[in-house]
Amino acid sequence: LSVMTITNTGSENVWFRLVWVAEDDCIPRDLWQKLSKNDTLTFLDDELFFQDTKGFLYVYAVEDEDSKI
Repeated sequence: LSVMTITNTGSENVWFRLVWVAEDDCIPRDLWQKLSKNDTLTFLDDELFFQDTKGFLYVYAVEDEDSKI
């Protein structure tokens, strides 16, 4: 169980892609979250990805909704 915090310290709204990769199946599960400037998102890893297994999480930001993959 881990607590994650992501903060948009920029001056623009930003989309973040959170990707969880579980150790047992290595299948990426993702979630997009929009943060306004100076917004912070804090969550427990199992609240968003419902995993009872180990794995890893990575996050990256894109400038606008059109940049989402």
